[in-house]
Amino acid sequence: MSLAEQSVKNDYDIIAESGLFDRGFYLRSNPDVAEALLDPLAHFCDYGWRERRDPAPFFSLRFYMIAAGATEKISGNPFVHYILEGRSKGFRTRPEAMGPVEPIPPIRAAQWKSLTPRTEACGLDVIVPVYRGLADTAACIYSVLTAKVQISFRLIVVNDKSPEPGVTKLLNALARRKLLLYIENIENKGFVISANKGMAVDREAHKLLLNSDTIVYDGWLDRICAHAQNGRVGTITPLSNNATIFSYPDPNASNNYSIELSLRDLDLAASVVGQGCSVEVPTGVGFCMFIHRDCYGEVGELDAETFAKGYGEENDFCIRATQMGWKNVAATDVLVRHTGEVSFALDAAAQQKSGYISLLKKHPRYEASIKRFVSRDPLKAVRQRLDLARLSFALDRDNVLLLISHNQGGGIDTHIKQHCEMLDGDFGVLALTPNRIKSGEYALNLQRNPLYLPNLGALNESELLKSLEVLFKDKRNCVVHLHSAVGFNIKKLASVLRALRSWGVRIVSTIHDYSPICPRNQLIDDSEDYCGLPGPVECNACARIGLSTSRVQEFSSIATYRAGYLELLGCAERTFVPSEDARTRLQPFLRTISIETKPHLEPTPKRGKQRRWRVRSASRSKEILRVGVIGAIGPHKGSSVLFGCASDAMRRELELDFRVIGYTDIDDRLRKLNVSITGPYYSQEALQTEIEDYAPDIAFFPSVWPETYLYTLSDAFNHRLFPVAFDIGAPAERISEAGWGALIDFNERFNFSFINDSLLELRTEKENGAPSMRRITENPAHYYGYPTGVGDGGKPALPTIVDRAS
Repeated sequence: MSLAEQSVKNDYDIIAESGLFDRGFYLRSNPDVAEALLDPLAHFCDYGWRERRDPAPFFSLRFYMIAAGATEKISGNPFVHYILEGRSKGFRTRPEAMGPVEPIPPIRAAQWKSLTPRTEACGLDVIVPVYRGLADTAACIYSVLTAKVQISFRLIVVNDKSPEPGVTKLLNALARRKLLLYIENIENKGFVISANKGMAVDREAHKLLLNSDTIVYDGWLDRICAHAQNGRVGTITPLSNNATIFSYPDPNASNNYSIELSLRDLDLAASVVGQGCSVEVPTGVGFCMFIHRDCYGEVGELDAETFAKGYGEENDFCIRATQMGWKNVAATDVLVRHTGEVSFALDAAAQQKSGYISLLKKHPRYEASIKRFVSRDPLKAVRQRLDLARLSFALDRDNVLLLISHNQGGGIDTHIKQHCEMLDGDFGVLALTPNRIKSGEYALNLQRNPLYLPNLGALNESELLKSLEVLFKDKRNCVVHLHSAVGFNIKKLASVLRALRSWGVRIVSTIHDYSPICPRNQLIDDSEDYCGLPGPVECNACARIGLSTSRVQEFSSIATYRAGYLELLGCAERTFVPSEDARTRLQPFLRTISIETKPHLEPTPKRGKQRRWRVRSASRSKEILRVGVIGAIGPHKGSSVLFGCASDAMRRELELDFRVIGYTDIDDRLRKLNVSITGPYYSQEALQTEIEDYAPDIAFFPSVWPETYLYTLSDAFNHRLFPVAFDIGAPAERISEAGWGALIDFNERFNFSFINDSLLELRTEKENGAPSMRRITENPAHYYGYPTGVGDGGKPALPTIVDRAS
C-alpha cells in the first residue's frame, strides 16, 4: 500500500469512527456518487474533500478552511482536522451556529430505578414497536417514562423479535419492573402488524404510535392530546427535526445537525409560539401520531396486507380517515426528536419506494394532494415563528440596530464588521440582506454569529415587517442603518423603510460607493476605466451594456434609476459618506439629500512591529524596489494598470518587484510577468505575516476610480507602509491629510513607464515619520446619538468627533 493510499485509509477510519459523516446527505447532495453506487465515505476521502463536497449539513469545507485557516495550518482533509483538533478547540464549521447532531443520551441501569410504572389501562395508550437499535430504544422509552405530563397513559412496547439480544434483555428487564406493558412476537412480523397488535390491546383507548428512535420532552403528551378536543380531529402529528412535511428547520429534510438550541429547548420554544395552534394537513407521519379512539373505531387498523414492511401505512390510514370526515392536524406546539430509519430499516430506501408505489396504487390522488400542500406550505408560518423566536432570544438587547446591505463582502462588509465590534454590548445587531435567488425578497439574521434561519431567508415585505415588529417590540431604541441597496428591489425597499419610519424608527444611511447615481456602482465604463460622470445619454448606453440581463429588465433610464435611489435615501434622516471627495461627486446628483462627511470609525491598530520608510545609501541605490499591492484587485482596483507596469518593468528590466498580497482577476497573466501572488488572506494576522515575509518598500494602490474610502489603505497605514496612489478619490484625500505617502497624476494612470519611473524615484525618499492615524475619541454607541454608560446625564451625544494622534 502506497503512502497516499495509507493516508486515505487513515482518514476513512478516523471519519467513520467519529460518526459525523452523513452518508444520506452526501448521496443526496452528490447524485453522481449515488448513481455510480459508490461508498460515499470512500468517495469523500478519495476525491470529495478536494472538490469541496461537504461531508455533512453542519460542515462547510470552504468556510472551515477560512475560519480555522486564519489561525491553523491545515494540511490534508479539513474534516479530519476538525475531528482531531478543530472540534475540541471550538472552531466553527459554518457561518451559522451549527454543529454535529445531538448524541443520543446514554441510559444507565441505575436510571431506571424509581420510575413510575405505566401499565394500568387509562384510556390512552402510547405504543412503541421495537425491532433494533438498543441506544435509541432505551433513550426513547426513558424519555416517555420521565417526561413530566399531567395526563395519564399506558406504555405498551411490542418487541418484533429483535435480532439484537441487548434490546430483548432491556425490554424484559423493564417489563419485570412493571414499567411498561410488554408484548414479544414469537417471530418477526414487521412494523405494521406490531403496531396493530399494540393498538388492539384496548380498542376503546386513544392511541399514540411512537417510533423507538424518538425522544419526547416535558408536556409533550398534554399538548398533543389538547388538540383532540377540537371537532373531528382524527390524527395529530407534532413537529420534528426529521418528519417530512413536519420537519424543522428545513421541511422534507432529516435536519441531521444541531443548532444553537437543543431539541428540548426547541420543543419549549414551540410550546410558547405555537400554543394551542394546529394546522390541517393531508396526512400524519407515524414517527409520533395520535389516533382518536372514535376515528380508530370507524377507520379500523393499519393496512398490514398492503404495507406489510411499513412505509405508507399511516398515510393510508389518514386518507381513509379524511374520507370518513376526520381531520388530520399538525400540533405546532410540540416538537419530538426523531433519528429516523433505525429500528425497522435494514433497507429503508427500497422499502420506502415500495410502500409509496403501493400507496399510489390504492390512492391515486394522494400525490397531487401532497404537492398542493407543499406548494401552499401552510406550515411555513409555523417554521418562521420558530426561527423568529430563536432570533429574538439571541438578540437579547434593549437597543436594536438593523443593518441593511448586500451580501457580497468587500469594504462595506469590513466597515460593518468593525463598526459592530465597537458597538458590541450596546446594540443587538440584525442584518437584512437581499435573497440571492428570489428577487424582491429578504433574508433576516444576526449580523455577528448568525443563526441557521432558513425560514427567514426569503421573506416578502409583509412577512419582513411582521418579523421586525416582533423584534422591535418593547425595545428602548431602534435604528435602521442603510449601507447598500445593491441586490434589493429599490422600490420595495423604500416601501419597507417608509413603514419603519412610520413606526418612529430612526433611519440613517451611509453611501459607500456610487450606486445611487451609477447602476454599475463604481463609475467604471466598458473600457474598465473611470467614466468621468458623463451625461444621461452615455449613462443609459453604459448601463444597458454593463448590467446583467435581469437588472437590464429592471432598468428603464438613468433618470428613473436615480429618482428611485433619491426616494430611498429620502427615508433617512441623515446620510453619511466616508470622504469629502465622495460627497462632492455625489451631492450634485442628490440635491434634495443633505450628505454629511463622516469618516469611518476604525479601531486603534494593535501594537506590533513598526516598519518605516527605509533610508538607502548611494551604494544601495540599485537595490530592487519591492512593491506590494494589497487586496482583491479587479478592473476597478487597477488590475490592468498593474499588468501594464509589470509588463513595462520586464521589458525595460527595471529594478522593480511586484507582489499582490491577495489576488486578482488576471492571476495567470500577471504570473507570466513575474508578479508573485499570495492568494486570499482571511485575517489581519495573516496579512501581517505576508507583509513581514515580503517587507514591501511601497504599498501601491492602482485604483482607476474615485474610491470612497479604501480599507487596504488603512492596512498600509497600520503596517507603516509607504502608500502610493493616484491623485483621485478618498485615497488621495487620506494620504494628503496623513502627510505620509505619494500621489501620482491620475491622468498618467495608463502611462506605465511614467508610473514605474515615479516608483523608482521614491527609493531615495528620506525617512519620514509614521502617518497620523485617526483615533476615536467618542463612545462608539454615540454614533447614533444615543447615550450609554454612567455619567451621560440622559443627553444625546454630539456627532462623531475625531482628532489626529501624533
